[in-house]
Amino acid sequence: MLARHSDIFAAGVPVCGGGPDDKIDVLKNVLIYTFHSENDTSVPYSGTKAMVDAIKAAGGEKIKFVSFADKGHVIWDIAITYLGLEQWLFTQKNN
Repeated sequence: MLARHSDIFAAGVPVCGGGPDDKIDVLKNVLIYTFHSENDTSVPYSGTKAMVDAIKAAGGEKIKFVSFADKGHVIWDIAITYLGLEQWLFTQKNN
C-alpha cells in the first residue's frame, strides 16, 4: 500500500513483512517504522531485512527498523506499544 499510494499515506508501520523491490525509489522517501523478529517461522525475517537494506542503499534515511531476536511471528502487540510508536505515527503529515 505504501509503495502504490505514497501520496495518500504520510507514514507506514509494516510488521513482519517485506515489499516490492521494484518500488525502492518510492519507498526511500516514505517514513517507515518496521518491525520483525529474527525467529519468525511464518514470514521470513530476510524479507524485511532485505527491504530495509535496499531502501538505505538507495539513499533512504526515513526508515527505522526494530529487530527482535526471539519474539516469533505474533509481535503486533509489542510493536504497537513500542517506545512512542503510536505518537510517532499519528504526528506524521503529508506535505
